[in-house]
Amino acid sequence: MSGLLDLLLDELAGDPVALERLRQLVGETLHRDEGFSAPAFTVATLAAELGRSQRSIRAAIARGELDAVKRGRGYVISADAVAEWARGGKNLTGEQPQTQARRARGGKKLTGRRSGPGPATRALRQEQVS
Repeated sequence: MSGLLDLLLDELAGDPVALERLRQLVGETLHRDEGFSAPAFTVATLAAELGRSQRSIRAAIARGELDAVKRGRGYVISADAVAEWARGGKNLTGEQPQTQARRARGGKKLTGRRSGPGPATRALRQEQVS
């Protein structure tokens, strides 16, 4: 039964006319122009809402353009943060998010490479010396 229901829902989601008819029958009105439909998003739900890829959302978070909170293995993004991002990326202090993020790191740019060997390499080198 669940497979049939999933198939039906997929078909409805792909047909805007049928979806609108279903909304009329149920009496639900959807006002997307009033704002976002959820108070918070994950990377996946925000990407689906905006029609973008999850990778582009994660990149905006990494660049500091989109405020997000790391929870476990994923991010939680507030609707207010998305609205701010859509308005052009200015935050409450008036700074660009990249500037504020760099200031929080002490002015340093993140490079993605470590400056020296990691703990595993150091341990291997110590074993070779012994």
